Amino acid sequence: KRVEVLREASPSLRRLGVFVNPPDPFSKSLVEQVRATTTKVAISVEVIPALDLDQAMRDAAASRVEGLVVQPSLPQRPIAERLLRARLPGVSGERSFIEAGGLLSVNSSALERYRAIALYIDRILKGAKPADLPVQAPTKFELVINLRTARPLGLTPPPALLGRASELID
Repeated sequence: KRVEVLREASPSLRRLGVFVNPPDPFSKSLVEQVRATTTKVAISVEVIPALDLDQAMRDAAASRVEGLVVQPSLPQRPIAERLLRARLPGVSGERSFIEAGGLLSVNSSALERYRAIALYIDRILKGAKPADLPVQAPTKFELVINLRTARPLGLTPPPALLGRASELID
């Protein structure tokens, strides 16, 4: 979803960077998901370890990426600030990314996650074995678009994308 909305917001995107947190075990699955999405739309992907943010930004510039997917386990605020200075659109799954000047945030609904957690806790307290409980994938997602960031990037999100947004920051 994150790659799709970034592509909608920045239709000329052809080179995508993925800032990953190498110690995070979810890094590999994030990269696999991004690659699976980008092969369908002819976007090349550059995986950039982002433990040293200044080096990661230099690597992104050297790779001439035109947008970035930011792994949620990375420090969102400093990355969003650096992307804004570099005039690069980015997307993450964290609200703090948007609040610091990131362009897009796509994540499962917090309310839905909290309800699911409460239901699991309720079932466990009533005697259910955690191993017997089904794994549930999120079904509702929240899209937040930072229009204050879109303007200096020279981007005008299309009406269809704006219409799907849960929230617009202006």
